[in-house]
Amino acid sequence: MDTRPFVRAYNIWRGMRARCGNPKHPAYSKYGARGITVCDRWASDFQAFFDDMGCPQEGQSIDRIDGTKGYFPENCRWATKEEQQNNISSNINITHLGKTQSLGKWARELGINTSTLYDRIVERKMPPEMAFIPEKFTDLSGLALGGAASGAKNRAKTHCKWGHEFTAENTMPNGPNGRACRACHNARQRVRHDERITPTRKGAVLITLNGETLSMAQWAVKLGISRNTITRRLNNGLPPEVVLSKVSLPHPFAGKEPPIAEIRRNQTHCKHGHEFTEANTIRLKSGGRHCKECNKIRAREFYRKKAGSPGRKPKAMEHDAI
Repeated sequence: MDTRPFVRAYNIWRGMRARCGNPKHPAYSKYGARGITVCDRWASDFQAFFDDMGCPQEGQSIDRIDGTKGYFPENCRWATKEEQQNNISSNINITHLGKTQSLGKWARELGINTSTLYDRIVERKMPPEMAFIPEKFTDLSGLALGGAASGAKNRAKTHCKWGHEFTAENTMPNGPNGRACRACHNARQRVRHDERITPTRKGAVLITLNGETLSMAQWAVKLGISRNTITRRLNNGLPPEVVLSKVSLPHPFAGKEPPIAEIRRNQTHCKHGHEFTEANTIRLKSGGRHCKECNKIRAREFYRKKAGSPGRKPKAMEHDAI
């Protein structure tokens, strides 16, 4: 005698009781915590459960007909996984020709992909008689013809979209086989030019000279001076008449040493903490100096990486944070 259906029914009974009565069960939050209970007749008597339900067939498990109620004889049945999926509360049920089924069941019955049917019913709000058509929908409304057909359609036009006629003088090439309206092109160029010299953008740097106030970009266009030149002169603290002068100005440090050179010359240690002693200093032709110890460390690191060896980090590199 095959006892496997009997054993399987017993394991289902145990799982049913655990889901509803054991707070440590992984599925307790979906059953016992929601108020799903096992009736008194089945709670402690497997024989009563077996007498009422019998043996499950291959691929079947217990299913509650009404998902909001508990386990008792009138609300339970043996069902396949597919039948249980059609009975869950999150299903989208569709009625067509007097027949109500879940979206997934309609998709399997009609041979349509589930995601396609979901898109038609839920996203695009199609009626069932349209959504259930197996053929693929292609919506061409609002799209260009594309390819040769689109090119021929554009070449057949006698005027541009702003009403200018495509005459020989008013037509300019646009791409290999296209054309553009010369009047529209010139109008766009004038707008771009006016935007450069007229209205100032929000946050622009304004400079006033002889009672006229313009932005830095506008002064650059008007006087023919580079914007970088005007920016550099402003950063050096020069007055407006010098900033906007067309005469080339000498470098601010021409003929004298920049302040940073004096600061570096007065340093007693390098940035890694090594003292600039006579033995630890490399003199440069430009008048600067390098730390000899740091130079050795960089050389060792370079050859170590070049050889591909992990090597050992020199102790001097531990002073990087100093």
